[in-house]
This record gives sequence, structure tokens and C-alpha cells, in this order.
Amino acid sequence: GALNGEDPMLTAIKNFQKRTKAKVTGVLTAEERARLVAANSDREQEFGWSVVLDPATGIRIGLPAKMVPHARDAARGTRWSSKHGEVQVETFRIKDPNLKLAALFEQEKKAPSSRKVEYSVLHDDNFFISGLQGLKKFSVRARLRDGEVRGFTMLFDQMMETIVAPVMVAMASAFSPFPERSAPFA
Repeated sequence: GALNGEDPMLTAIKNFQKRTKAKVTGVLTAEERARLVAANSDREQEFGWSVVLDPATGIRIGLPAKMVPHARDAARGTRWSSKHGEVQVETFRIKDPNLKLAALFEQEKKAPSSRKVEYSVLHDDNFFISGLQGLKKFSVRARLRDGEVRGFTMLFDQMMETIVAPVMVAMASAFSPFPERSAPFA
């Protein structure tokens, strides 16, 4: 979204119009809409974009399925990874009515010990942490509701940052830790 408080969708439309050198109106013409859908379709196919409901945690998350095709059970959720582990996504669910989000936030910043936090923010019901974990970039996003925390961690090789960083933004946008509907949306 824009810093001036403008609607994020309107900002995105205007940015698309600027990139395509069209008249910036904030309203898509039929031709612009078709170009946007085609461009999006290409990106979806490139990464195998898919919104899934993780049965282990109940989280709805967008995944680049071609980038992380291998799924297996993890300690507190599910882990998806690339063939050689260059990219990893792991969901987690912690149900503990005594759990304090601030305590989990501090724990996630320090464990594993190879984590070096570059950015972190804690709110009343959620947090976000990012930085380096060994030689990989990482980010953790989590939300608290009714004594339960659900979230995901993404790790990727630094050399893949230009490819993975935009995917991470899309994943964060599609992330729904407590979806109202159990079925994935289109």
C-alpha cells in the first residue's frame, strides 16, 4: 500500500499502469485487465503458485509448489522444501493457553543460535522476524488467537533472494492462520 493511506488495491493498479506506460487512472480497462491476468498467469505457472490448507496446523498458505515440491511432517506442522533444501517453508501450531506471545517472539529470535535478526516487530496478536540463519535468509510470521499461535518460517539461500523475496511477499499476503473457511480460495 501507499504511505499516504491510499487503498492498497488502487495503489497496485496505478503502479501496474505506470509500469506498462498506460494512462494512470486507478481503474483497469478491459485490455489492461487482460494483460494483468496474462502476466499473473505466467508468474503462477513459473512458480506453481497454489493456496493450500495445511492439515497439520489449519493454516491456509500460498506456496510456490514448483519451488518447494517436497512435503513432510515437521515437529509442529508441515515442511515443504526444494530438492536440495535451498528453499524451505515450515508451518507451526502451538496450542498453550499459558503461552505468552512476547516469550515466543524472543525465543524465535534466538533459536537456533545461528540466527541474526535484522528486523523484528511484535504486536498484541502477531509478530514478524527476519534476518540471517547461518548462510540462509529467514523470516517468521505468527499470529495468536484464543491461546493458540499459528505461523510459518521460510528459509532460503542468499543467492536466491531476488527470486524468493517477491514470492515471500505473496506468501505473506495469502497467509491466513485462522481461516474462516476451510477450503482454499481461488
